[in-house]
Amino acid sequence: MGTARRLYLYVVSAVSLIALAAGINRLVASVLVSIEDAVSSTTMNPGGMAREQLSLAIALIVVGAPVFAVHRWLVGRGLRAEGSAGEEDRASALRAGYIATIQSAALMAWLIGGAGFLSSILERLVIPSSYASWSEPLGVALTAFPIWALFGRAREGEIRSQRMRGAAAWLTRLYRYGGGYGSLFMLLSGVTGLVSAVLNQLVAEPVMDGDQSFLAYAVAGSLGGIVLGGASWLLHRRLAAAAVRDAAVIGEDDRQTRVRGLHDGLVLLTTATMTSLGVAAAVASLGRLVLGAEDVGMIRPLNDIAGPVLTMVPVALAGWWLAREAERTALPFGAEAAGAVRRVQRLVLAALGLTALAAGVAQLIGLAIEQVSGGYDMYSASPANRLASDLAFVVVGAALWVPSWLAQVAARREDADREAHAAVARGYLYLAAGASLVVGVPTLVMALFQVINGVLGGLFDSGSIRSLATPLGSAVVAAAVGLYHGRLLVADMRRLPRKGEVASGDPAVAAAVAATPAAEMAEAGSKGTQARTLILLVPDGVNADEVVQAMRAHLPQGATLEEDAAG
Repeated sequence: MGTARRLYLYVVSAVSLIALAAGINRLVASVLVSIEDAVSSTTMNPGGMAREQLSLAIALIVVGAPVFAVHRWLVGRGLRAEGSAGEEDRASALRAGYIATIQSAALMAWLIGGAGFLSSILERLVIPSSYASWSEPLGVALTAFPIWALFGRAREGEIRSQRMRGAAAWLTRLYRYGGGYGSLFMLLSGVTGLVSAVLNQLVAEPVMDGDQSFLAYAVAGSLGGIVLGGASWLLHRRLAAAAVRDAAVIGEDDRQTRVRGLHDGLVLLTTATMTSLGVAAAVASLGRLVLGAEDVGMIRPLNDIAGPVLTMVPVALAGWWLAREAERTALPFGAEAAGAVRRVQRLVLAALGLTALAAGVAQLIGLAIEQVSGGYDMYSASPANRLASDLAFVVVGAALWVPSWLAQVAARREDADREAHAAVARGYLYLAAGASLVVGVPTLVMALFQVINGVLGGLFDSGSIRSLATPLGSAVVAAAVGLYHGRLLVADMRRLPRKGEVASGDPAVAAAVAATPAAEMAEAGSKGTQARTLILLVPDGVNADEVVQAMRAHLPQGATLEEDAAG
């Protein structure tokens, strides 16, 4: 089918499916509400479903079901077509996007609904008088899960019967790893919530001044996220493992894709960020205690200092284990692939650490300027509180950035050309330099505005100096970060080859090109043909002869592929 017709079919199918699912959900919920009313004396839904809602549910089904069925049949007819038309439809980007969108929405619905159902049941077990309703979330989960499972099963079969390329491949992969990432985040959030609640009880400092019902709610909600998020994460890991196992059938090794690398980087960034925030909160509480902040009497050492660190221990362990898993996954592809994974990991940590460090130093400079001005802002926190918070960001940021960046500097010294050619390394430098300009330009403008305005006769007192503090501190830090990383970026750009030149970091390529006789090039040109020297580089474990044969099989008429005698 053509692109326009395919777009129409998938858009209408998606809209009609949403209507059908909403109607089924309303009907399922009406049955479950009636059951809940019959078995529970604390229901919040007396009388079950209203007549208007039931009427709307029936209307949605009556309209959505036939429209979806007809368009699904039309889509299926295109998928079953023989020849190139059927292949084009099965491997189309529109179909991949349609399935990925439906699966993502269904996944989110059944995760939220399932977690809500489980948490409400747990609440009622602990607190019999709880008004938590289990019928509504269960209705959502029962409606969404079959949709997710049916579309997922269909897609898993398609990628093994029809090779996917381009957008069709990466959209399918984007859902697989995106779903796994979201499920992992739900799992980790549940774990941190559960650990936090348990720690509060163990140190005899209960949540909400001993409100046990609040503790039950927190534990029930956390367990729901752990069970549903953990199950979904394991399921998506299994799908990813199956794609790797069937690489020969699918036509591409999932482990070497950019989406897989993006997923691994996001997982590391998320776990490192969560851990860093917990440690920063603990360091800030410790700083307020040491500095004698105004609210020092409100600081509970076990809760406010040890608690955030212990809460993030599972997250830190998960991040470390998944980072090692990513490195082990790359090892079969050689030392260069494993080194690329380690490069991404250290630069992700360096970027996170640099952000926290720069923010903390900028705030410290601003605080110092405010103190020198001698003014006081009654609406801001006390200097001791602010100092403790700013120092916490500096400590955590330095702990992340310094070792990560030192490792990157060592890698640059070991092989400067390799790091200059690495896209991730250049991306980090561009990000640091670009972010510095984005932050530095407006803050410097604000600072200069205040100064120029005062010189020209405007009000320039302690209040004006205080307003200069944060912009000036940010501008100073941005300038330092931008100059440092900009200098490195310029040095790396000078190492990159210009158009028509050979990369200086690859002496084998340079030697091979230099060994090509100039007479052969001239002779080829005199015969009315064009000659171009290419260097074929294949990873370990790949048969170079088979690659050459495959290339020759696809050459146009009259073209030849000759090998250098030395090769």
